[in-house]
Amino acid sequence: MDKVLAVRIEALHEVDDTMGHRKLAVMLATGKNRVKRVMRKYGIAARRQRPRILW
Repeated sequence: MDKVLAVRIEALHEVDDTMGHRKLAVMLATGKNRVKRVMRKYGIAARRQRPRILW
């Protein structure tokens, strides 16, 4: 069951790799703790956005 969710998470990461477990949980209609556990298990991590420097 985790593998199926991991494949779905990977598919969404192809589109936008900055999404974390909260946004992915909403998009996949599942719990955020489950998504967080699967991401940690399969080594999927959100890319951090660089902060914009305002001058």
